[in-house]
Amino acid sequence: MKTLHLNNPKYILFEISYKEWLQNQGYSKSAIEGYPTRIRELLHHLETKGIITIASLNQATLEGFIKELSSRENKNYGGGLSSSYVNMTINAIHKFIEYLKLTKGITINSKLKRLKQEQSQRDIITEEEIIQLIDSIDTFSPVGKQQKAIIATLYGAGLRKSELENLKLEDVSFKKKIIHVVKGKGNKDRLVPITENLTKIIKEYVTDCRDYFEDNSENTAPNLFIDINGKKLLESSYYGAIQEAIMNSVVDSFRTKKVSLHTFRHSVATHLLRAGMDIEDLALFLGHTSLNSTMIYTIHAYEPQ
Repeated sequence: MKTLHLNNPKYILFEISYKEWLQNQGYSKSAIEGYPTRIRELLHHLETKGIITIASLNQATLEGFIKELSSRENKNYGGGLSSSYVNMTINAIHKFIEYLKLTKGITINSKLKRLKQEQSQRDIITEEEIIQLIDSIDTFSPVGKQQKAIIATLYGAGLRKSELENLKLEDVSFKKKIIHVVKGKGNKDRLVPITENLTKIIKEYVTDCRDYFEDNSENTAPNLFIDINGKKLLESSYYGAIQEAIMNSVVDSFRTKKVSLHTFRHSVATHLLRAGMDIEDLALFLGHTSLNSTMIYTIHAYEPQ
């Protein structure tokens, strides 16, 4: 709602200062542009209610604003505003309250809850299922080590399938525990931190499997994951490796779930949100340029477990 006009000079300064604070804190471009716009909606709402001081903001006022926002018509698509839109506004408010406390010494007591979004058809793997699946893979063979590394990398680094296909051996820093995603979606590079355990799994795969495949091939692809002939694995090979691991696992709950390569990315995003990761940090981890993309992963994150 960039066309909304604010009359209160203090509110105008709050919006400007809030945007500068987001910039100084290093938030993503989408947050820097989007959050202040959502706060302008809130400040405009306060003006219509005759509230002229920000310190008067409270839980009841915020709940009234969110209720009004939830019932507002979507001018572009008809119907009401989406849950994602409302939840993005709630995220902006949470950050605005943090900004007020840290920079202005104004404490607003509020515990706005995000709206429950429509149920997605995508299945989510639980953390327990992930652990059981990885632990059940037979790693006595090179292929088993590869299956384990593929699944652990998909989940642990939250990679897109195209990013996994194009991942090079040189993109993995075992010393720094970082995966360098080169030219991900939108032609963007990013650095993804990985755990000690994932680092160990990948290293074992390289030593006991990839090096073996490389020794038996004349021209080895630079990709991290290669086949027995040294060629890079394609999407069908990754999917086959996952399905074989699932079929051989002892995790019965997988029998009722549709598991794709993206399932692991969606699952780790859900788990990180549930663990308390800030949505802006999750956007950086996933390589999203827009927080609207990241909001998709809140569908399952705030459901009862």
